Amino acid sequence: MQQSRQAGQRRDGLVAKIQQGMESLKEKDIDAAFNIFSDVLEQNPKIAIAHVGLGRVFAHEGDHQKALEHFEEALSINPDFAPALLLSAQSREKLGETDEALAQYEEAIQMDPTAGHAQLRLSRLLEKQKRPEDAISYMLDAIQRAPQDTSLRLMLAGLYERTGDFDKAEAELRRAVEISPKQGTAQYKLGKALLRKEDFAGARAALEIAAANGADKPKVYYALGAAHSGLGDYAKAASAFDEAHRLSPRMIRAAIDAAHARMKLGKHDAALSELHALAKGRRNIASVQKAIADVYFDMGRNSDAIEYYRAAVLNHHSEDERPAELTALLNAPVKDEAETAAKFAAALSRDDFVRENPGAVREKLGARFRRARG
Repeated sequence: MQQSRQAGQRRDGLVAKIQQGMESLKEKDIDAAFNIFSDVLEQNPKIAIAHVGLGRVFAHEGDHQKALEHFEEALSINPDFAPALLLSAQSREKLGETDEALAQYEEAIQMDPTAGHAQLRLSRLLEKQKRPEDAISYMLDAIQRAPQDTSLRLMLAGLYERTGDFDKAEAELRRAVEISPKQGTAQYKLGKALLRKEDFAGARAALEIAAANGADKPKVYYALGAAHSGLGDYAKAASAFDEAHRLSPRMIRAAIDAAHARMKLGKHDAALSELHALAKGRRNIASVQKAIADVYFDMGRNSDAIEYYRAAVLNHHSEDERPAELTALLNAPVKDEAETAAKFAAALSRDDFVRENPGAVREKLGARFRRARG
């Protein structure tokens, strides 16, 4: 009787320690979690959940191989332990064991078809493997089982968007915001989708809700500024762009667009003052110079506009990367300043490099790297 009571006390003590370890993980007190789970396993190495806890510690530290060893040990103790299976799949994914990770994700889903997290991870991995149709199929199946899960719908919307099916993407986003009207991420993504189709009023409505529920998100305010601009409400646009830049001072595009909105309001001096201040001490200033040129052009100061358009082209393009149209403009004599300024404005509005398109910038850097390697 005494031995049974002592065994129960030891068991209760281990359970309390495991709970304490899980709480330490939740609070990101990794050292405490490591000590607790290590101590539990020293007393009883056959406790699957303690192996999971210690595996999570190693995963947090970036040691995915050791993490995997503990998750697999947990599965050897309890093959039906779904959290261990899912975490093992995640570790294998981190280690580049893609086929094994896919198999374990699928097994985790079979073990628990309502495991939305497993569906999400599997779909992301399938998309990385260039299998978007399979990723979409898994998401559709997951949503059939959990239509209320907005995270699944947002993932499916992203898959549709990346495969070019924008109507289906918008439909999923609308369902997501219907289910959770105050979820900032869903409203933001819906607002971005509506901006793409130039439904500026709809975008503004969604983005205002997103801003109210995620006030620290500069991208939300930047998108809201674009919606206000599309509706011609440049005062509100400038305010939203200002807020985006305040929240993320490195978001130069927001400062430039705030100045553009002030230009539209006829506040040219304020726009120029902001842009000139933005250009000081900055290495990559072509986009700022182009914005300054746009303000001068709007003011009818064509000579100043040409000067800054030229600088933007020279600072952004190396000679061998420069589009022929811009090279011709740089080399042509200026006979009519208004006509030349208008040609620069039109050419640069079509030039993705000056507008800092991320894909174009990546391609530009890639081309330089390939040339450097011969």
